Amino acid sequence: MYPYFRMMKEAFKFRKAPKLGIGEAHVSHHMCWPWD
Repeated sequence: MYPYFRMMKEAFKFRKAPKLGIGEAHVSHHMCWPWD
């Protein structure tokens, strides 16, 4: 299960990012801990 704190942190970090156009991809790197 993905921790809610890290999920909200990512949403807050990218909230002002420009919108993606058709055909563009969002690349996000996450750290996965053993307890996730």
